[in-house]
Amino acid sequence: MPVEDHLEPNEVVIASSGFFYATDRRLLRYEPAPLLGPQAESLAYGDIQSVTPRVQSRYRLIVVSLVVFILGLLDPGRIGGPTKLILMLAGLGGLVYAIMSRKTMWMFASSQVVGAARDRWRLVDDGNERTRRLVKMVQSRLGKPQAESPVLGQGSQETSATKPDDPA
Repeated sequence: MPVEDHLEPNEVVIASSGFFYATDRRLLRYEPAPLLGPQAESLAYGDIQSVTPRVQSRYRLIVVSLVVFILGLLDPGRIGGPTKLILMLAGLGGLVYAIMSRKTMWMFASSQVVGAARDRWRLVDDGNERTRRLVKMVQSRLGKPQAESPVLGQGSQETSATKPDDPA
Protein backbone atom coordinates (compact mmCIF):
# COMPACT_ATOMS: atom_id res chain seq x y z
CA MET A 1 0.00 0.00 0.00
CA PRO A 2 1.70 3.26 -1.06
CA VAL A 3 1.81 6.41 1.07
CA GLU A 4 -0.70 8.05 -1.28
CA ASP A 5 -3.37 5.72 0.12
CA HIS A 6 -2.95 7.43 3.52
CA LEU A 7 -3.46 10.98 2.25
CA GLU A 8 -6.70 12.88 2.65
CA PRO A 9 -8.51 14.14 -0.46
CA ASN A 10 -6.53 16.98 -2.10
CA GLU A 11 -3.69 16.60 0.41
CA VAL A 12 -0.29 17.30 -1.15
CA VAL A 13 3.12 15.93 -0.09
CA ILE A 14 5.55 18.84 -0.09
CA ALA A 15 8.70 17.19 1.29
CA SER A 16 9.79 13.70 2.29
CA SER A 17 12.77 12.05 3.91
CA GLY A 18 13.05 8.51 5.20
CA PHE A 19 9.68 7.47 6.60
CA PHE A 20 8.47 11.07 7.02
CA TYR A 21 6.22 13.03 4.65
CA ALA A 22 5.43 16.71 5.23
CA THR A 23 2.14 17.52 3.58
CA ASP A 24 0.27 20.77 3.30
CA ARG A 25 -1.76 19.68 6.36
CA ARG A 26 0.31 17.45 8.64
CA LEU A 27 3.47 15.43 9.23
CA LEU A 28 2.89 11.83 8.22
CA ARG A 29 5.08 8.94 9.31
CA TYR A 30 4.61 6.02 6.97
CA GLU A 31 6.66 2.86 7.32
CA PRO A 32 6.01 -0.07 5.01
CA ALA A 33 6.48 -3.11 7.25
CA PRO A 34 6.53 -6.39 5.31
CA LEU A 35 5.31 -8.62 8.15
CA LEU A 36 2.91 -6.31 9.96
CA GLY A 37 1.69 -4.29 7.01
CA PRO A 38 2.18 -0.57 6.55
CA GLN A 39 2.35 1.52 9.69
CA ALA A 40 1.02 5.07 9.30
CA GLU A 41 0.55 7.78 11.90
CA SER A 42 0.44 11.53 11.70
CA LEU A 43 0.68 14.74 13.68
CA ALA A 44 -1.12 17.93 12.77
CA TYR A 45 1.29 20.86 12.63
CA GLY A 46 -0.67 22.51 15.44
CA ASP A 47 0.18 19.57 17.71
CA ILE A 48 3.94 19.68 17.09
CA GLN A 49 5.59 21.71 19.84
CA SER A 50 9.17 21.66 18.60
CA VAL A 51 11.61 20.23 16.10
CA THR A 52 15.03 20.00 17.70
CA PRO A 53 18.31 18.35 16.78
CA ARG A 54 19.82 15.84 19.18
CA VAL A 55 23.36 14.59 18.78
CA GLN A 56 23.80 10.97 19.77
CA SER A 57 27.07 9.28 20.52
CA ARG A 58 27.55 5.66 19.58
CA TYR A 59 27.62 4.33 23.14
CA ARG A 60 27.59 0.64 22.24
CA LEU A 61 30.59 1.05 19.96
CA ILE A 62 32.40 3.01 22.69
CA VAL A 63 31.81 0.20 25.21
CA VAL A 64 32.86 -2.57 22.79
CA SER A 65 35.97 -0.62 21.77
CA LEU A 66 36.96 -0.10 25.40
CA VAL A 67 36.52 -3.81 26.13
CA VAL A 68 38.70 -4.77 23.14
CA PHE A 69 41.36 -2.24 24.17
CA ILE A 70 41.35 -3.46 27.79
CA LEU A 71 41.60 -7.09 26.62
CA GLY A 72 44.76 -6.11 24.78
CA LEU A 73 46.15 -4.39 27.90
CA LEU A 74 45.26 -7.13 30.37
CA ASP A 75 46.47 -10.05 28.30
CA PRO A 76 47.60 -12.68 30.84
CA GLY A 77 50.28 -13.96 28.46
CA ARG A 78 48.17 -16.34 26.40
CA ILE A 79 48.10 -14.00 23.43
CA GLY A 80 51.33 -13.06 21.68
CA GLY A 81 52.73 -9.55 21.27
CA PRO A 82 51.41 -8.85 17.76
CA THR A 83 47.86 -9.95 18.66
CA LYS A 84 47.97 -7.83 21.80
CA LEU A 85 48.99 -4.81 19.73
CA ILE A 86 46.23 -5.51 17.19
CA LEU A 87 43.61 -5.66 19.96
CA MET A 88 44.80 -2.40 21.47
CA LEU A 89 44.90 -0.62 18.09
CA ALA A 90 41.49 -2.00 17.08
CA GLY A 91 40.00 -0.87 20.38
CA LEU A 92 41.59 2.56 20.10
CA GLY A 93 40.50 2.92 16.46
CA GLY A 94 36.93 1.93 17.32
CA LEU A 95 36.89 4.39 20.19
CA VAL A 96 38.10 7.28 18.02
CA TYR A 97 35.57 6.39 15.31
CA ALA A 98 32.71 6.19 17.83
CA ILE A 99 33.56 9.59 19.28
CA MET A 100 34.07 11.29 15.91
CA SER A 101 31.03 9.83 14.13
CA ARG A 102 28.16 11.09 16.21
CA LYS A 103 24.82 11.17 14.48
CA THR A 104 22.23 13.92 14.61
CA MET A 105 18.55 13.10 14.97
CA TRP A 106 15.70 15.55 14.47
CA MET A 107 13.13 15.07 17.23
CA PHE A 108 9.48 15.97 16.53
CA ALA A 109 8.05 16.73 19.99
CA SER A 110 4.32 16.66 20.68
CA SER A 111 2.11 16.19 23.72
CA GLN A 112 0.26 13.64 21.56
CA VAL A 113 3.34 11.38 21.54
CA VAL A 114 4.38 9.87 24.87
CA GLY A 115 6.65 7.12 26.14
CA ALA A 116 8.33 4.75 23.73
CA ALA A 117 6.37 6.24 20.82
CA ARG A 118 8.75 9.22 20.91
CA ASP A 119 11.45 7.05 19.36
CA ARG A 120 9.33 6.67 16.22
CA TRP A 121 9.16 10.47 15.80
CA ARG A 122 12.85 11.06 15.17
CA LEU A 123 14.51 11.48 11.81
CA VAL A 124 18.18 10.68 11.24
CA ASP A 125 19.91 13.69 9.69
CA ASP A 126 21.79 12.10 6.83
CA GLY A 127 22.97 15.52 5.64
CA ASN A 128 21.03 15.52 2.39
CA GLU A 129 18.88 18.32 1.03
CA ARG A 130 15.64 16.35 1.38
CA THR A 131 16.06 16.05 5.14
CA ARG A 132 16.83 19.77 5.50
CA ARG A 133 13.83 20.65 3.34
CA LEU A 134 11.46 18.49 5.40
CA VAL A 135 12.74 19.88 8.73
CA LYS A 136 12.46 23.50 7.50
CA MET A 137 8.96 22.82 6.20
CA VAL A 138 7.78 21.41 9.54
CA GLN A 139 9.51 24.17 11.55
CA SER A 140 7.80 26.83 9.43
CA ARG A 141 4.40 25.37 10.31
CA LEU A 142 4.89 24.72 14.03
CA GLY A 143 1.82 25.45 16.09
CA LYS A 144 -0.28 26.33 13.07
CA PRO A 145 -3.67 24.66 12.77
CA GLN A 146 -4.29 22.18 9.97
CA ALA A 147 -4.80 23.93 6.63
CA GLU A 148 -8.33 23.71 5.35
CA SER A 149 -8.97 22.05 2.02
CA PRO A 150 -10.07 24.54 -0.62
CA VAL A 151 -13.76 24.47 -1.39
CA LEU A 152 -14.11 23.49 -5.02
CA GLY A 153 -16.15 25.70 -7.28
CA GLN A 154 -15.19 28.92 -5.47
CA GLY A 155 -12.27 30.01 -7.62
CA SER A 156 -9.87 27.36 -6.37
CA GLN A 157 -8.35 24.64 -8.48
CA GLU A 158 -8.60 20.99 -7.65
CA THR A 159 -5.20 19.53 -6.86
CA SER A 160 -4.25 15.92 -6.50
CA ALA A 161 -1.64 14.53 -4.16
CA THR A 162 1.81 14.86 -5.62
CA LYS A 163 4.12 11.89 -5.74
CA PRO A 164 6.69 12.33 -2.95
CA ASP A 165 10.40 12.21 -3.56
CA ASP A 166 11.70 8.65 -3.67
CA PRO A 167 13.32 7.78 -0.31
CA ALA A 168 17.11 7.75 -0.40
